[in-house]
Amino acid sequence: ASAAIAPGPGRAVGGGATYSFTDAVSEESGSDALDFLPRHRAAAWIEGRFGRAGGLVRLRTQSEMIDRQATLPSRTLFDLSAWAELPADLTASVRLDNATAVAYDERLDVSAPGRVVAVMVQGEWR
Repeated sequence: ASAAIAPGPGRAVGGGATYSFTDAVSEESGSDALDFLPRHRAAAWIEGRFGRAGGLVRLRTQSEMIDRQATLPSRTLFDLSAWAELPADLTASVRLDNATAVAYDERLDVSAPGRVVAVMVQGEWR
């Protein structure tokens, strides 16, 4: 299930939420979860637009999942992003994923990168 309200003309703030529930069964593992398939996933976000700039705050969570018959714990991550329109049809943006540097394993014994910062400038040439 998902719902969203995007900022549009005359609106400065929007947001949304998603949730998914997966109940999977396999011949090999029966009713145990399938590898890399969390039973619950959810996200919620708020975004704002202020003139030629904007930003987004997002919270993502997922339940525990199986990797090679081991259980990886659930996790909740907090992300931030901001952008601004620049002259010459350019847009600059910065994104901070896992802002609180939650430590978790992407796979069994393989750590996630932690806090990730991305800085981008994109343009449109005509």
